[in-house]
Amino acid sequence: MAVRRGATPRAGTGTAILPIGPEFAGIDLFRPLADAKRYDVIYVAAAQPYKRHDILCDALAQLPGVSALCVFGYGDLAEPLRERAAREWLPIDFVGPPSVSFAEVNLLMNAARIGVVCVSTTARRRS
Repeated sequence: MAVRRGATPRAGTGTAILPIGPEFAGIDLFRPLADAKRYDVIYVAAAQPYKRHDILCDALAQLPGVSALCVFGYGDLAEPLRERAAREWLPIDFVGPPSVSFAEVNLLMNAARIGVVCVSTTARRRS
């Protein structure tokens, strides 16, 4: 199994658990709550090409019964992603843009069983 640098394989699952630190998400802002899980998957990311929402859409097209929530802070791909989901009958709900408060993001994150990251790199290319 290939595991990216910094990722730790979870015993027996073949799943890499990526470390999320203060560079990516404030541990004082995002915390578990005992809320009901309305979604299977959540993806919190800008609606930009480098965030690779296409990977999530492709996966959901192959996983009947799995629902997702995408939360956008900003980005040019929000409408095309909504259109793709509607056209392909993908079970994805979308929030934003505009962005939502950190407190609301925490509530939304707690509404899903797992969070995913679909990017191949965490650094945005600078022009």
